[in-house]
Amino acid sequence: MGIFTPFTSPHDIRWQGPQRHHHALFLVKNFILFLFIILVIVEYPLFKNWWENGPYQSYKSWEYAPYHFWLRIGLALIPDVLVTLTSLVLILNPLHHSTYSFHPIFALVSSIFLLSLYVNVCWLNPLIAYSNEVSFHNHQIWNKIVFAETAFEVVLCLCWIAMMGFSCVAVHKWRMAKKAEKRAVGDLQG
Repeated sequence: MGIFTPFTSPHDIRWQGPQRHHHALFLVKNFILFLFIILVIVEYPLFKNWWENGPYQSYKSWEYAPYHFWLRIGLALIPDVLVTLTSLVLILNPLHHSTYSFHPIFALVSSIFLLSLYVNVCWLNPLIAYSNEVSFHNHQIWNKIVFAETAFEVVLCLCWIAMMGFSCVAVHKWRMAKKAEKRAVGDLQG
């Protein structure tokens, strides 16, 4: 039993069938998210250095900086990291009790929520970068970094769309199984 087994072939009956690909895609999304976090960490000191040590640093303060971490990146990145950590705990849960495991409804709600956040930051990130009216040293390089971040955000958005589809299938099959179970109990009693 390998470390990736819970992602490639989940034991939870609610994730059997075509929706089992949700967990594998979740693992791929986590790798992309990790690379995106590295890019964001590298970008900040570069931008700070370029902004503060440029040729016109005498009138530049952070008040005019186009960085805006929360609007450009943090609006989707921070909730994504929190949902990812929570999901990892629930998927890798050793108890495997249905109450404590990764539920399809949690997957669906978190997918819809994060998809909406990523749609917002995908257009806010380049908009804020291009709305900058104050030039600074290496401005064009920073714009390229912003577009790389936007590309990561678009890929993460597409991953959430696919995971939302797999979550919808899982919720539908789970609800149909519950209805069939109620009918079976009703037939036995009636």
